[in-house]
Amino acid sequence: MIRLPCKSALHGLTLAAALHGGTAAAQEAAADQPEAGQLEEIVVTAQKRAQTLADVPIAVAVFGESFITRNRSANVSDLVAFTPGVSGTAVAATTPRITVRGVSTEDFGVGSDPALGIYVDDVYLGRGVSSIIDLFDIARVEVVRGPQGTLFGRNTTAGAISISTNKPSPAQFAANGELTVGDYGLVFARAAVNLPIGGDWALRIAGVSRQRDGYVRNTLGGRIGAFESRAGRATLGYDGAGLKAYLSGEYRRTRAQPGPYISPVLVGTDPYGPVSSDLIDGTADAARDNIDTYRATLRIEADLGETTRLTSTTAYNGFRNHYLEDTDASPETYLHFGTDGYQDSYSQELRLNGRTGRLTWFVGASAARDDIGSNQFALYAEEAYCGVLFGSDCTTALGAPGADRVRESSLGRSSNTSYAAYGEATYALTPRLNLTTGLRWSRDLKRFEVRFPAAGNLLGPVVLVPPSLALLATYGTVAADGTLRQRYATSSWQPRFVVDYKLTKGLSTYLSASRGYKAGGFNQLSPGPAFRPETIWNYEFGIKGETPDRRLRFDLAAFHFKYDDLQVLVDFGPSVITRNAATASGEGIEASLTALPVRGLTLSGGFSWQDVKYGRFIASGGQDYSGNRLPRAPRFSAFGIVDGELPLTASLKALGRIEFSYRSSQYFNPSNRPFQLQGGYSLTNVSAGLGIGDHLQVKGWVQNLFGARYLVDANITVPGFLEYTQRGDPRTWGLQLTAQF
Repeated sequence: MIRLPCKSALHGLTLAAALHGGTAAAQEAAADQPEAGQLEEIVVTAQKRAQTLADVPIAVAVFGESFITRNRSANVSDLVAFTPGVSGTAVAATTPRITVRGVSTEDFGVGSDPALGIYVDDVYLGRGVSSIIDLFDIARVEVVRGPQGTLFGRNTTAGAISISTNKPSPAQFAANGELTVGDYGLVFARAAVNLPIGGDWALRIAGVSRQRDGYVRNTLGGRIGAFESRAGRATLGYDGAGLKAYLSGEYRRTRAQPGPYISPVLVGTDPYGPVSSDLIDGTADAARDNIDTYRATLRIEADLGETTRLTSTTAYNGFRNHYLEDTDASPETYLHFGTDGYQDSYSQELRLNGRTGRLTWFVGASAARDDIGSNQFALYAEEAYCGVLFGSDCTTALGAPGADRVRESSLGRSSNTSYAAYGEATYALTPRLNLTTGLRWSRDLKRFEVRFPAAGNLLGPVVLVPPSLALLATYGTVAADGTLRQRYATSSWQPRFVVDYKLTKGLSTYLSASRGYKAGGFNQLSPGPAFRPETIWNYEFGIKGETPDRRLRFDLAAFHFKYDDLQVLVDFGPSVITRNAATASGEGIEASLTALPVRGLTLSGGFSWQDVKYGRFIASGGQDYSGNRLPRAPRFSAFGIVDGELPLTASLKALGRIEFSYRSSQYFNPSNRPFQLQGGYSLTNVSAGLGIGDHLQVKGWVQNLFGARYLVDANITVPGFLEYTQRGDPRTWGLQLTAQF
């Protein structure tokens, strides 16, 4: 975690709150080690200023660089199991399925937006396919639960994940590296170097490489589950008197395979295998989940006096992705689904932080433009469908042979523009009592178009069946080539109210109410009327504290929320659409605790209980989902970590770590079908090794020690026919070497 020198913590935080809203302040304030026998001080910037974790009136979990290394976290989905109220995983390299308090994103088309906002150095990433980034040279990750419209902006009805990278420092040279090897050909390496280049300038260069072979054998040949990812970042920094500037560029290249998908209908009856896919690894038709992402950011922080700071963030974020999966999960070519997409996003934000007497405040404005395109397509063999529909080949049934490979496409494009103005102020009514009020105004403009080119096959459209031109004309403007054009504009106010009170030194409580907003949008696969924005009101009570000797820290939050017009992805024939459920509501309790009972031993744990359900919800086919549980929302979850070190000699120590996590049963779809129910399961990870001096560690590790079998997804395209499951990773093991200079 992030550290503060104990004796100067209060002074450092006071200065940071007044002058340094943002990432740089937290890093400066956390430069040194805590006193021996104390927990590390954690600094959080979720409220756009540096605060200790105990002083932030928000439900937030913070993971520092040390945790990321010890946990061998490759991306944010690896942190989910250790965050109360959060569940899910990345079911593919470009498909994050992370749920916060029962709310997640299921639609990754160009016409929709995520419910969980992911930010890197205060830059909103937007599309889900580019948000599962590699964690390398990371200062910290803050997982903020509940709607964060005022603090972070649109599309954060579930919450926000804020990732802060390490910044270059002109103070001294520094370097660190990590190498992990394991079974199934795993090689995972990340490294960073900080280079002072004269005066107040410095350069920081970091990179990561991660690859693994497929871990499931395909009965038709090859293996499934392989991935390969490379990423690099360079940051040029200036740290002068009253002025800081950081210019960074990052590139990521991922080549992976989706799945493995298993069909318990077409291939056996076991949801855990075997795997028989005609998209065979090593061939031209191999399954693929490929993405290239590009990011550039310029951040400038200027002091405008002793208590005011102006921050400017200018950013570009783009990606190109190519995806193809074996949706039928069988040797036959009933259905392969794919996407070729892109995004180019530009954003500018200005924020002014200050402090005037008892008032701590910030105001800001932002503008963003997204240009997004997606060619979503279905591939199938026409003869396979003739066999299903007519019980014979196409020649016998229709008098002509069917095509071996039919491609039905939906070509979608969207141009989105967003503006926002926001502010928040905290007033100290007394030395113990604070009142916080915040407000954000957002304006979203969306232009969307979609076209279904003719496949030219014998059967005509089978999977992506476009509405008639007459029906399309009721949804928007239709061009001569059949292109549907739709336009949408909406504005929203997102307030936040908080009262927090310090009961004693180190113990505080808070009560908050906040409104979140997620923009409306359009359906690409099955066009229809635009779906409306979803909104949420969340009410929360929390208590946080730590003992005077800083050997015990805890927090507890209780919440209740109510959604209106919740956007839900539902089945629509062989396709899916997003529509507005009438309502959804939920309540829950979350808690976590960290203790240092003796020097060298740290105990951490947490749990979450939640009950989140739909209100009145009639699906497109007339099915009544009212009262159903929201997908990927286990009622109960818990985790525990035991982390210890024992000195053996003056320069040698033994290291050990045990991680345990549990999730109760959960559904993967709003329908709550039994096929899409995953029962409760637990995972245990262990590691042990040696620390050599202050700079080198060697550990052996085992992930999923007891070989638990569990599913991360279960999908029904056509009930009783096209159904598949996706199982989680098996037991894996390896060695990890870390070095720091």
